[in-house]
Amino acid sequence: MKKAVVCCIIAISLLLNTDGNVFGGAEIAKASSISTYKTTANINMRKGASIKSSRILVVPKGKKVIYISKKRTKNGTWYKMKYKNKKGWLNGQYIKVVKTIKSVKHENTPNAAKVKTTKENIAIHPLIIAHRGGANHLASEHSLLAYKQAVDKKADYIEIDLRLTKDNQLIAMHDETVDRTTNGTGKVSDYTLQQLKQLSLSDGQKIPSLEEIFARFRKTTKYYIETRKVDGKTVMEDELLKLVHQYGLEKQVIIQSYSQDSLKRVKSLDPNISLILLLVGDTVKNVNINAVKQYAIGVGPYAQLIDKSFVDRMHQANLKVHAWFDHSNEKELIHKTLQYGVDGVFTDYLADTQKMIKK
Repeated sequence: MKKAVVCCIIAISLLLNTDGNVFGGAEIAKASSISTYKTTANINMRKGASIKSSRILVVPKGKKVIYISKKRTKNGTWYKMKYKNKKGWLNGQYIKVVKTIKSVKHENTPNAAKVKTTKENIAIHPLIIAHRGGANHLASEHSLLAYKQAVDKKADYIEIDLRLTKDNQLIAMHDETVDRTTNGTGKVSDYTLQQLKQLSLSDGQKIPSLEEIFARFRKTTKYYIETRKVDGKTVMEDELLKLVHQYGLEKQVIIQSYSQDSLKRVKSLDPNISLILLLVGDTVKNVNINAVKQYAIGVGPYAQLIDKSFVDRMHQANLKVHAWFDHSNEKELIHKTLQYGVDGVFTDYLADTQKMIKK
């Protein structure tokens, strides 16, 4: 299986000019030397690889290649190639190619065994998203202390579930009621923000508003924010985007929701905001990929319902996969989920997850 994967990703490239290296099915010219490149996957650097100055195309000698697609992200430009062997056309994976200084003669690198494997040419680390702060009982969920700990520990994102108060203020709280996490009772929507401030979280802290969180952390972190409908209506989005723009956080946020209407509303207000469609139950199996691609960059499935084939299917459609867990099954599932190649994980155990990914 590993050999098949390595074979499948051989045809990877930064775009070349046409000097002796023509795309669209032309054979690749033999090169006298090859450069060593760091990539997010192992590339079989062998004789017959074709190099032109700072541009590289690595394929089996004499094979024909065709360029599939290029994708620009905040993390750089990624390329996908397709190449042909005796079994027909094979798809490569998206690969980011970054040039290093060192250059070596192709005589010294006849096969993949001569290419040193480092952390830089292993799959890119997935995003670590601090679920409700990721405090693991060190602080109340959705509290400023939990978020501060996540920011201090350099989580990639802090997750914020939004609820709307009686006076139309956005606060950080997962549940529809305050019963589980505070010393109060009743629906969030029956309280004004000022009334909610009279309640206390389990460790004595106060419920933060979204604006308080933005004002506290500003651009020192990134925010993964969940919206939801209120009484069947999309009423959170305008206030959310108003605050995002006010604090200049357009490039610092990802917005997720189970509601396609909510995500489409956000897109109508700011088409540059990254959006993720949450999936659970039958929606994981039956997700309409073409529909999702019209407005979102990816999906957020319940980890217990996915496997590697699901992740591969999303990646083939150029969709990100950010998996989430129940608090009770995260430790059981996260290692396997990471092996599927997901692009991000939500974690209640921030420090443990960070250690796992660094190994």
